[in-house]
Amino acid sequence: GNRQTGAMALSMTIARLSISRTTTQSPTCGTAFSARHGTVDQSGRLTSVWRDGRRKMDIVEITTKSALVRSRIPSVEYVINPYTGCGHGCRYCYAVFMGKYSRHHQNARWGSFVEVKTNIAEVLRGELARKRKTATAMLSSVCDPYQPAEDKYQLTRACIEALREYGWSTDILTRSPLVTRDIPLLASCIGAAVGFS
Repeated sequence: GNRQTGAMALSMTIARLSISRTTTQSPTCGTAFSARHGTVDQSGRLTSVWRDGRRKMDIVEITTKSALVRSRIPSVEYVINPYTGCGHGCRYCYAVFMGKYSRHHQNARWGSFVEVKTNIAEVLRGELARKRKTATAMLSSVCDPYQPAEDKYQLTRACIEALREYGWSTDILTRSPLVTRDIPLLASCIGAAVGFS
């Protein structure tokens, strides 16, 4: 039916735009780091060293009280941002202002930190259960939902699973090939669209 055709088109589109390498470089973006490589200090802070060995990424786990945020973006109803900060650190990113809203990195350079909202999927499920009607949520508006930290924490995946469970549609905006990991999940959603920047 139409749902199967749409799922197949989504899978083909993502596969066509994907790349096989797990790290990428561009003139405007730094080398991706792997959240699996790092050390944890006594305060529980995880510091991951970028693969090029010249930069460090400060990753801090936090909790959040809300997940769904009403959007001011035209045609976008809600947004979900599982992370504050972004490991890509793209020079062209419009979200650099988000540093001032972080809990631990107000004065840090954009691209040098990520604050991980470890409980966001749980909070999201509670919010979805209280909604009287379904809608569409975008992942994400001020971070890349498939930035390198997602490989470890899988918060974006958990949020998509919650949206699917409650019959919501989802729009994805990313520059990461990690999105291909979730092709089967996205194809099973009522409505899913993926945009690449």
